[in-house]
Amino acid sequence: MRRSHSGNSTHVFTYRFLLSARKQAMLMTKLLKSTFIALLSLLLFACQTIMPPAKETLDTALIAPELPSPQEPDIIPDTTIETEPDSIKPQSPYSMKESVVDKTAISNIADSIRAEFTIRRGDLNDAYQGYFKIAQETQDKKAIKRAAEIASALNNINYIAQSSEYWLTLDPKEQQAYQLRFQALISTSQTKEAAQLLVKAMNNNLQTSFVNQEVSRNSREVEKINTIADAISLLPELYRNRLDILTVETRINFIQGDIEQAIENVRALQSRQGKKSVSADMYLILAFSQNQSGLPIDAIKTLEEAVRYHPDNLRLLTPLLDFLLVQGQLERADYYFEKASLERHQKSQLTLSYVGQMIENNFVENALDQLNEFDYQSSGLADQFHFLKANALALVDRKEEALVHLLQTNGILKSNATQQAALWMYELNQSEKINNMILSRINVPNGLDMVLEITSLHEEFKRLDLADELLFLTLQRYPDSDNIRYRRALVNEQIGLWFETEKELRFLIKKDAQNAQYLNALGYMLLSQPPRLDEAMTFIKSAHRLSPEDPAIIDSLGWGYYLQGNLELAINYLQEAWNLLNDPEIGAHLGEALWMRDANKASEVWQKSFEIDSSHKVLLETIQRLMPDSPLLQKETQTENTLTTENS
Repeated sequence: MRRSHSGNSTHVFTYRFLLSARKQAMLMTKLLKSTFIALLSLLLFACQTIMPPAKETLDTALIAPELPSPQEPDIIPDTTIETEPDSIKPQSPYSMKESVVDKTAISNIADSIRAEFTIRRGDLNDAYQGYFKIAQETQDKKAIKRAAEIASALNNINYIAQSSEYWLTLDPKEQQAYQLRFQALISTSQTKEAAQLLVKAMNNNLQTSFVNQEVSRNSREVEKINTIADAISLLPELYRNRLDILTVETRINFIQGDIEQAIENVRALQSRQGKKSVSADMYLILAFSQNQSGLPIDAIKTLEEAVRYHPDNLRLLTPLLDFLLVQGQLERADYYFEKASLERHQKSQLTLSYVGQMIENNFVENALDQLNEFDYQSSGLADQFHFLKANALALVDRKEEALVHLLQTNGILKSNATQQAALWMYELNQSEKINNMILSRINVPNGLDMVLEITSLHEEFKRLDLADELLFLTLQRYPDSDNIRYRRALVNEQIGLWFETEKELRFLIKKDAQNAQYLNALGYMLLSQPPRLDEAMTFIKSAHRLSPEDPAIIDSLGWGYYLQGNLELAINYLQEAWNLLNDPEIGAHLGEALWMRDANKASEVWQKSFEIDSSHKVLLETIQRLMPDSPLLQKETQTENTLTTENS
């Protein structure tokens, strides 16, 4: 039967612990949080303009109110300069010829309210246009700031470029505007303009931390990193020699793989700043550069020096312990681990990383000792510790104990732990317990994916009975799961339960008559029953109309024509399917059709199919039936004998 193969991935546990921090709330959320306050301010102001203002407040009465802006991300310093625009001075309310309230100001208030309401509705594009229009008409820096924030929430580079450029015309010393403008320029590869912007920022005595932020944000974006590097290379020597620019350049050198230049730059920073003042980041770059250059001892010395100047720094301690263990210096690593004085969560992170590194470097018993002493149930990382301990126990042939810890692993590691447990249960001859274990750990919707994975595992171990049992029991709990029902139909077809297969597939087709996969599966199954060839082709042709480029369906169609005796159409469709997908079963079919006309071509197709999968059942049966003396079969026999000898 034509079906999708979900290959069983090899579960190789890597013990490196990647440190992470909570992500900041998205700017969109922050915009919405400030909307109500902004609206209230605007409405109160609108009410105030109904009464004539006092003489002494005449010059400021109709200036647009300050809109509370959402809290800025930590990486963007808020250095907004508060100055009132001169272009929206009100007319005298005492003039008999003029309206009491400036119509332009009222229009701007209405536009602001409308823009805030569009944010509330989620229509940020209209909100951006509204605020940008206000900014153009009033030169109000608060309005353009709001527009820029909305542009960032949309991640719309055109809006970011437009708003930041205009913002800088209103306030050439606004730090956030430079950051956004720089982001837009590197996103569009405007190297020269980016360099000019950096010079302008430095001439205005502004921090260039936004360049570092962009390097961090785009560390895997090769083109953007290259643009930043090229922009820095265009800076005059005076600016390029600044410590902040040299720091950025060092990071870029490391990202681009220019290890020697990175080392040289860090040494220059140490010389100019003094080693104590060099940041932990620069020490990390130096240490990793040395390690990659084949100087692991120098890398260790660098990190030890860094820890003296930046004590109890998790980012420094983690690679230091790793490098020491790689060099077999367990006692030295233990010294730094025990000496570290970290807050509880960081200590848990360091312990998890350290234990993983010990396991990876074959200090398994030491790792288990450390795990036995550590109270990881209250660490907030219990799942990770259970998973780690299970793998450590397995390495010392204590898989029975390891299973206990795997089955206590939940959270994001639950699926991996469950699949690993099932595999070990096969190794421990406990396969009969697998299905109950799986059913006890299902949590919809991800749990049903787990069922499909374990079904594949049962198939690999030739336990189709267990595969069918698991799918059947899952369907009893979740009868509306079409994926589980479809998979059970495929398993029943392998077992030879044709009636059950047809029943399940017809049930699915009744629910979804336009599903090409269901139609093809039923049609392909019916091809094996000669009296029902016409019925089978009806289903397959319907599937082909719905999905004319699916190689599995095209193969079914070609194979159906072959069984009907239409060799011309059969070869055409089977060749088309083979051109789209070199699959062993398609190759078996095409070879058989070609065999009737050109045995050499058939043999070539079978040879290529055999190279893809030498154990494919349909392929081997086809070659055995039509070409029993084929050298391919002799190779397969030799392979089987070798495997049997190795297993013995």
